[in-house]
Amino acid sequence: MRPLRPRRPGPRTRRPRSFAAQAVTFTPESDAAALVRRRIRAGELLVLAGEVERSLEYLEALDAGRLATGDLERALPLLADMADLARGAAAAAEMVTGWVNAVGTDPRRRALVLALASDPQYGVRGGGRAAAEEAIRCAEAVGDAANPSLHRALLDLVVAKVSAGEGLDDDLLERAGRLEPGLPATPLYDTADACRGLWSRYVEDLDTARAALRRSIARARDAGDDFALATFLSYLAATDELAGDYAAARAAMEESDQVSAWYGTGRSAVA
Repeated sequence: MRPLRPRRPGPRTRRPRSFAAQAVTFTPESDAAALVRRRIRAGELLVLAGEVERSLEYLEALDAGRLATGDLERALPLLADMADLARGAAAAAEMVTGWVNAVGTDPRRRALVLALASDPQYGVRGGGRAAAEEAIRCAEAVGDAANPSLHRALLDLVVAKVSAGEGLDDDLLERAGRLEPGLPATPLYDTADACRGLWSRYVEDLDTARAALRRSIARARDAGDDFALATFLSYLAATDELAGDYAAARAAMEESDQVSAWYGTGRSAVA
């Protein structure tokens, strides 16, 4: 899903991220563990508020090599995505390559870093598929604790295979989908069903694409995630157009525009 992921998080209330930033300010340097946790939380909330550069300030202050594994798993995916968003894929790729070179042999940490290295947008050029496959092996060796990395690597492997003309691997999608109820958090645009909805178009299975996108749209409505909703409606419009249903495509695009106008970002590149 990630080559066409939404390019900007939707806005949220400002107060929680302000409190999170203040919590960092008032945490003494001597309390290193608390400072790390609060920097990560500030980064997460600033992203939700749409303040990408400020989020990066908090995330880049972290020393990845010294982070506990759980903290690393929260921080690095967000840091890579926000670096890609704010500075471009090349800058994020340089960052990820540095992590790959420094990660060491711990299988849980390797699963995380190699899953990031498999990203179709900012992963290791020419090595994304191999990185996804190794990330899967490492995550399987760890067990449930590495499921977020396993989920990411499974979806990246789906994209690598369909991009290589090998078709859409339903087994990998089903496996990723089964993991999702137990994951700490999965952005709606990084679910197995959203991936199915986007990439089924590329194997000319428009019925499957439209059904999966409608399910994703319903989930976005239920969650109140307007950015994901506008993006999924754009994908549905493109799919309806390919299917020759121009009236449905127009209706989906008009609704996408209405949702986008509500939070003031305008049409995305996807739209």
